[in-house]
Amino acid sequence: MKALPYIFAILFAVLAAIGNAIYAWGMKKAGPSSNPFVFSTCAFLFSTIITAIIALIMGKANFLPYFTANSGWILFAVLGFITTQVSFYLLYQYFGANQYTLYAVFSIITTSLIVGVFILGGKFNWYHFFALLTAIATVLLFVLGNKHS
Repeated sequence: MKALPYIFAILFAVLAAIGNAIYAWGMKKAGPSSNPFVFSTCAFLFSTIITAIIALIMGKANFLPYFTANSGWILFAVLGFITTQVSFYLLYQYFGANQYTLYAVFSIITTSLIVGVFILGGKFNWYHFFALLTAIATVLLFVLGNKHS
């Protein structure tokens, strides 16, 4: 087993986590609005524009043929994105960013186990099983920690 691909996987995961932390921090520190989704909409619009520019710089983007061929999955992903944005807002607004641990662990279960293993047929072994158990234990310990603080 070569270590290099895993180093890059860890690096990309850390960068994604940092990006998510920056997003959560920005959401929490932004000023109030009469509409709770103005922040997410603005952040989404700017990130979409920047991502589109990067896509164009990288070469042939072919947005229209790609969308035509994949519109069902793109719209399905939009449903997931909207669900995530609304849920992040509700979680952070009413319970605080420190409750993110709950999202992180449930994300392990829904994304890695349900989508990765059951739906897409990814590998699953005893190490993954015990990692999943420790993730569930993390939620239980987190809930107990909140009860006793």
